[in-house]
Amino acid sequence: MGSQKCGTSWWFSLLNAHPEVQAQARKEVRTLLAFRKPMEPADVAEYVRWFPRPPGKRTGEWTPS
Repeated sequence: MGSQKCGTSWWFSLLNAHPEVQAQARKEVRTLLAFRKPMEPADVAEYVRWFPRPPGKRTGEWTPS
């Protein structure tokens, strides 16, 4: 908590509003926390499915963790 959480929702909304960013509905998916071992190709494919985007857009996971 504390300063780690200061402004993250505001920053998330700014990124989602950017024309080169594919907006995400959820801010803290935390999918990478599940991987305690090297990612296999199937793991990478599963991770990518969380963040669909059209060509030319950027997207990704957002978490202060």
